[in-house]
Amino acid sequence: MVSIHGDGVREGKQEIAKKMLKRGMDIELIIEITELSKEEVKRLKDELKN
Repeated sequence: MVSIHGDGVREGKQEIAKKMLKRGMDIELIIEITELSKEEVKRLKDELKN
């Protein structure tokens, strides 16, 4: 069972990562700050390209 709170936190981190990617920030720094996986940050970056 996934908690609603956990989903909200994850979505918030994803939105922050998207903003950071739009500003051209380094992926490794985004991973460190948001604690998202490298794969997830790369996926978000690919989504922004489309």
